[in-house]
This record gives sequence, structure tokens and C-alpha cells, in this order.
Amino acid sequence: ILSYKDDTLTYKDDTLSSKDDILRYKDHNLRYKNDTLSYKDGTLTDKDHTLTDKDHTLTDKDHTLSYKNGFLSYKDDTLTDKDDTLTDKDDTLSQKDDSLSYMDDTQLQG
Repeated sequence: ILSYKDDTLTYKDDTLSSKDDILRYKDHNLRYKNDTLSYKDGTLTDKDHTLTDKDHTLTDKDHTLSYKNGFLSYKDDTLTDKDDTLTDKDDTLSQKDDSLSYMDDTQLQG
């Protein structure tokens, strides 16, 4: 389970969401919920966890969410955000400004 305090980002059961189901990432609005991805500059629907956005090089394949120019990626329980130096490997999250927290299922549900 992933929680991002500033933009209220959560990850649970293959669902990535935030306030109003919108993940605000710099000047882009990203929404990923229930295998559906909506993008500010165009709406994409992801079924079977496979999609490609050639304009913004945003891809999601086999439960992998990545932003190919290196900004945001999620793969095998690893979340990486180069601009904000955000990394998550083996249930360990870190960020420069300490605005990121990691919770387990019990903490989030409770």
C-alpha cells in the first residue's frame, strides 16, 4: 500500500488513485483506477493492464506503470520518480522532503 501525502496518492489492489481519483503529477493529471487510465491531454482506457500513450510515452503493461522519459515508474512493487527522487524497493520508500509514507493493509483499512 502506497500513500503520498501531498497529492494523497494511494496504491491498493492494483489500483492507483488520489483525491477525486486524480493523481496530480507536475502539470499533468493522471488517473489510474480499476484498470482505467485517464490522461489530461487524452483519455486512455486500460484493459488487461496493457496500454500505450505515444504522445506522452506513458505505458502500463503487465501491472507496470511507467513514464518512459524517466519521471514516474511503477514495477514489481517499485515506484520511482526521478524528479522528486522518489524510490520504493522492497517495501522501503524514501523521498527528499520526507512527504512520502508507506502503510500496510491493516493501517490503511483501519
